[in-house]
Amino acid sequence: MLLKRNRTSQSKESACQLCCIYDFLATRTFQSGLSHSVKREQWLREQPYEVKGDQVAGKTNSPSIGRKKYEEKQPLFGDMYFYFSGDFPSKYNKKDLSQLCQSAGGTLLKRKPTTADTDLDRTIIIHPESTKAAHRWLEDFKVKDPSWVIDSVIREKEEKE
Repeated sequence: MLLKRNRTSQSKESACQLCCIYDFLATRTFQSGLSHSVKREQWLREQPYEVKGDQVAGKTNSPSIGRKKYEEKQPLFGDMYFYFSGDFPSKYNKKDLSQLCQSAGGTLLKRKPTTADTDLDRTIIIHPESTKAAHRWLEDFKVKDPSWVIDSVIREKEEKE
């Protein structure tokens, strides 16, 4: 069954980006909105099905804020570079976190950054806290725990630690 497409190209891109984030967070509300669209064979408005918040962060309206920022070409991690280092605990999947950073506008670094060729203000190393002390090279960079990525996306703002 195919859904009728009646949105502009930009809206489709925005919807695809948000779908990646929603898919990552796997919310029941989003799934019900998607299933209603399939049953009606057309895209329904997203707003009635959007997640408004959660028990930890409270009401943040992050999906709505994220869509507006994306349409205004101001993604959450738009000017940031990410390098994933270390072994991640089973709670966090490095591949999923990488996709989430990219979906929110971040750029992934393929090799370990050095202070000589890296913008230290815009580069973030995602590294599990449990093994941080064993790596001296991390001292020169902003190092964030994998949960920081999730918290930033949930609140639709770069979380300061």
